[in-house]
Amino acid sequence: MKKIKLPDSSVTPIQQYLKIRNTKRNPTKSVLCGSHAYIAERYAHLDEAVVASKKVDLVEEDPSGWTIKDALCSCYESETKALRNLLNEIKKLRQDGSGKYCPMCGAATPKTFDHYFPRATFPEYAVHVWNLIYTCGTCNSKKGDIYKSNSVIGERAFIHFYVDDIPDVPFIRADIIETEDSPFFGVEFRLVQLPEIDEYIWRLILQHFSNLDLLGLYAEVVNDEISTSIEIVYNAVASGANARQFLEMQTKTERRRFGVSHWRAALLESMTNHPHLEKWIQAFADQKKPTGSQC
Repeated sequence: MKKIKLPDSSVTPIQQYLKIRNTKRNPTKSVLCGSHAYIAERYAHLDEAVVASKKVDLVEEDPSGWTIKDALCSCYESETKALRNLLNEIKKLRQDGSGKYCPMCGAATPKTFDHYFPRATFPEYAVHVWNLIYTCGTCNSKKGDIYKSNSVIGERAFIHFYVDDIPDVPFIRADIIETEDSPFFGVEFRLVQLPEIDEYIWRLILQHFSNLDLLGLYAEVVNDEISTSIEIVYNAVASGANARQFLEMQTKTERRRFGVSHWRAALLESMTNHPHLEKWIQAFADQKKPTGSQC
């Protein structure tokens, strides 16, 4: 998991909104223009929470804007050049290589935009750049219109990847499970609260992982990743590389691109440090040997 850097743009969020608003037609445009003071105030409210205070919990619903919900949501739901430019700008925020995976799960490809503060209750933020996160469809669907925790009153249910500081320590661990009837292994993932992690952010991490069932997701996709990783290290060894040194470099690369706590980095680290690494590579090599032809 890795925090996404906010855009360093000379165009402010309210200016981006105005570009989109000005493409609308009447009567929608008239409704939005007549409500500009309210919208500007709400943008200032979010800007204060995200940029100045860095406390997303300070953002509160304002039902007075729900009377113009359709007009506000149309800014996102009706495609315009100004909206496309905004969404492309958000996609570019992760051109450091981390954009390969959805920031919310770290496993699937991002293909859609999640509104951190749902359009249903925060329609005024339908096209606010800091409310739009490029995610995979599964995470977007699971999150839905939720942003507050159902189990901890007053706290949030998901990490905000523009604002929340992701702990720079490996809190995702991969435990290797071996069985006697297989030359390979399985993996169980778990979360570990380290002393460096603040209690509040830890509760938020637990909420995020639970609500998206991320440990269950990793259990579903890890077998393919194990096979791929063993094949890659086998090919590296065949080219003269040292298996453990190669995997250690791969682990560092994964953490640099996707964050210190990423499930693939946790897997690679556990493989690197396991005493049976050479046995797994040999088992893979044995599987590749031709079985011979039959007459």
